Amino acid sequence: MARRIGFSHLTVILVFSVGATMATAEPDTKLQFSNQHYVDDAEIAKRDRTKPFYFHMLDRKDGSKSNPPAFTVDKGTSFNVWLDKQVPHSASKLGNARSLAIQITADHDENVKDKIFLDAVPHWSNQKMLVNGGPRYISFDFMLDPHYELPTAWAIHLQAWQCCGGHPPFAMSITPSKDKNGPAELFFGFRDDLLEHQKGSPAKTIYNMNLARGEWNNFVLQLDPETDASAQPGVLAMWLNGKPQFCFKAHWGFDPGRVGDDGHKITNAMGVDIGVYRRRQATTQTVYFDNIRSGATFEAVSNYPVGAPLQCQSIEQPAAGRAQPSDGLEPERDTGNPRGIIVSERYFSL
Repeated sequence: MARRIGFSHLTVILVFSVGATMATAEPDTKLQFSNQHYVDDAEIAKRDRTKPFYFHMLDRKDGSKSNPPAFTVDKGTSFNVWLDKQVPHSASKLGNARSLAIQITADHDENVKDKIFLDAVPHWSNQKMLVNGGPRYISFDFMLDPHYELPTAWAIHLQAWQCCGGHPPFAMSITPSKDKNGPAELFFGFRDDLLEHQKGSPAKTIYNMNLARGEWNNFVLQLDPETDASAQPGVLAMWLNGKPQFCFKAHWGFDPGRVGDDGHKITNAMGVDIGVYRRRQATTQTVYFDNIRSGATFEAVSNYPVGAPLQCQSIEQPAAGRAQPSDGLEPERDTGNPRGIIVSERYFSL
């Protein structure tokens, strides 16, 4: 299927940590967007739509590649990336401030993967998370386009991906709907080795929330992956516009060393990708990101005060039955919970 793909110019400011010389309250990755960089159109022109595709941003001054970040596109995906003047309030007074707009579309349904992701925190970089390696924090401003269409099948807008396995151990997804203009609901879910080993087993969903189109929101995630082999559970926590939304203790992520279903060896490296990843369908999703930061502390990535310490709820189960709905966890959504906390099972990937 031929489709013209358009791009506008982007900029990314990268700030990397240098050993122990950087203060703990500084982010080690900081992505902000203006017009100082641009997409490598030469790479795009050579794209073979029958194969996966990668492209980069170039420095406007000398044409050098920004490395990271890079974009990853699945074969056959119809996408668009541009720099948009809609920015969060925190950047609205900067004349050259832009947000990163990412769009994916199709004119037919097909049981294949569609993807355009930015490697916000590459799994091979010094800023990666390490499984069983302690907590990491990532913050970002996020907005759904005013004309965002709800997907009819699974769709992900952020994932923590462990090299080099199959499903993402953690994802921020959008709830599918037959009504593409209906209310938009985000849900957050995770996987551990037990779920990954059970063919066809869905992710464990821990939280859901409605999100208005056309409005910016700031998210901060605490991601502390500890696998089933660890004595202590990991942590998954989220703040929305500075206010805590959930904090759960659970084993999640995959034990390094085993070979995944795709034949690749699982490592302890985990990165963070943002954009649109979905089952191909005749809908269009457009999302905006800005002010992406990662670091070792909450203070390093957030402009909001830390506030009171989070009280984390344990959702651990006996190892033999972990992630099984028969162990007393409610398998369906608790519609009477005003905070949106749920423990259920949903699919967020093929």
